[in-house]
Amino acid sequence: SYSFDHRYYLTMNGRKDGNSQFGTDVRWANFASVGASWNVHNEKWFRIPWMKVLQLKASYGANGNSRIGSQEALGTYSYGDSHSYNGESGGTQGQSPNSKLSWETTYMTNLGFRIAAFNRIDFEFEWYNNLTKNLLSQLPVSLTTGDTRVYRNVGEIQNRGFEINITTRNFIAKKEGDFTWTTDINLARNSNKLKKSYRGTQVNFTDGISWIEGEDTRTYYLVRWAGVNPYDGSPLWYDANGDITKTYDSTNNRVRGKKSNSIITGGLTNTLTYKGFSLRFLLNYQFGGYTYSSFASIGNSDGYN
Repeated sequence: SYSFDHRYYLTMNGRKDGNSQFGTDVRWANFASVGASWNVHNEKWFRIPWMKVLQLKASYGANGNSRIGSQEALGTYSYGDSHSYNGESGGTQGQSPNSKLSWETTYMTNLGFRIAAFNRIDFEFEWYNNLTKNLLSQLPVSLTTGDTRVYRNVGEIQNRGFEINITTRNFIAKKEGDFTWTTDINLARNSNKLKKSYRGTQVNFTDGISWIEGEDTRTYYLVRWAGVNPYDGSPLWYDANGDITKTYDSTNNRVRGKKSNSIITGGLTNTLTYKGFSLRFLLNYQFGGYTYSSFASIGNSDGYN
């Protein structure tokens, strides 16, 4: 790291990481990053009396993820009487091995600025773009392998968005012990997309979520419920074209649409202090996004699907 005259800051780092949980020939990976910031308010030509801080910053780098279990690359096997065959103890495969399993890597770009003004408001904005490659995920395989899903390095996911942090000093103490009140507000927006999947295949999960190339990774892929026929009480569904049908067809009538990821998330914290006592209360919020209710899917259906 290097800084000059409280104006320019530069940070660089590089690392070599190894994980023995991966295959023997792919255990090591190299990661690096660089970041810089500029305190514009410390320049001699800066003359804005009401603005105490103006800072610009940027960074780019790569980070590795190895958060998997200890046996995903080696595979697991069970042995004992419970796996016996013809009166002899035997062994069965619990999880298929993958000797080429290796690091998942995220390439991160960040741009931002900070402004502090009027001795009361501190505003910080940051935009980011994270691209994850060699995604670590359990994906379906041929049943001839003896397994249904195997951990593999496949696909790319992009997360892009912004974060805003605002601190306001609503009441400022004139002397020690007087009443003070500060507010911290956080707001975040993230856009998620599956950029690439293994051979372009779609992966369906048990909670109705599907991974579809070009879509949010939390996209629902479901047959839409259309209510009950008022004449005979039979369940009704929408087909893929939006027409009402009495036939539930999970093969041809599932459609993608609603997403569970929120549009905006954040929080608001107020802190009040007086004579050595402090009171803090927090509000978290979330806008947008849908939830699939497994209870409603049972209680609101005919019991068939």
